[in-house]
Amino acid sequence: MATTPTGSPDDKTGQLATSTARPGRNSSPPPEAPKDDESKKGGPGSSGAPIEGEPDDTPSPATVVYNPPDVDPVCVVWDVDGVLVDSYAPHLKSWQQTAEKLGVSYTEEDFLSGFGKTSREHLKENFGASMSDEQIEEIESEKEALYREMVMEEFPAMPGARELIQALKGADFKIALATSGPAANLMLAVRLMKLQPFLSGVISGGDVAKGKPDPEIFLKVAKNCGVKPGRCVVIEDSKFGVQAAKAAGMGVLGLLSTGHDASELTEADRVVESLEGLAADDLRALLPKA
Repeated sequence: MATTPTGSPDDKTGQLATSTARPGRNSSPPPEAPKDDESKKGGPGSSGAPIEGEPDDTPSPATVVYNPPDVDPVCVVWDVDGVLVDSYAPHLKSWQQTAEKLGVSYTEEDFLSGFGKTSREHLKENFGASMSDEQIEEIESEKEALYREMVMEEFPAMPGARELIQALKGADFKIALATSGPAANLMLAVRLMKLQPFLSGVISGGDVAKGKPDPEIFLKVAKNCGVKPGRCVVIEDSKFGVQAAKAAGMGVLGLLSTGHDASELTEADRVVESLEGLAADDLRALLPKA
């Protein structure tokens, strides 16, 4: 999925660093000020050059340094299911109803085995490896449409998610979303949570050839956002997601969500039970050490 352009920090914002003295200046008393306004005649004051007798702490143009905004930004990459959206129950229910319609046995254990994988991969593993691409596409489309109907009734946003995104954006972080799910699910979350103004890029399952734990999805979203992998921190709730982020060379915040336990997140750099109360510095601390 193409990068979603958003407003970036003002690239004309900078700080001025000034020198407090200039070589070659002496401490003798300033001469008597000229009686005529020489600056209006094209005299010494009209060129911008220092006028003899200015205080020594007046900066000259040569000592003014322009500091551009961060040219090596930090990007926080968010998984969607279980991180932005508490989607465990509606996904499980929509998979079970799809399996029932097809006359296929499907348990909660089957559901748990698919975390982090694309729907295409999950369908082949649990509904028949011999299915054609057309059959997979049709079943996936029906299942995900059913899921979206369920979450539209009462959207289950994860507590603290939008507040943390706002804090990160305020600290000049880039924000990206990377999910193994369909683009329509991702964009539904973006619309209902009003996230569009915050985003620098999004990637969905249809944009990658391999699902997690392959790092493709995270490497691709980092490239689309113009950020080095080593300047990214991923928020993930699944074992495969954590493994994919680590394989991409990124920092990882593990989030304990419905259906997961801490044993799945042992490779994360930090594990939290909630996003509430987290700040930009908490994410910055998880960047891989150079």
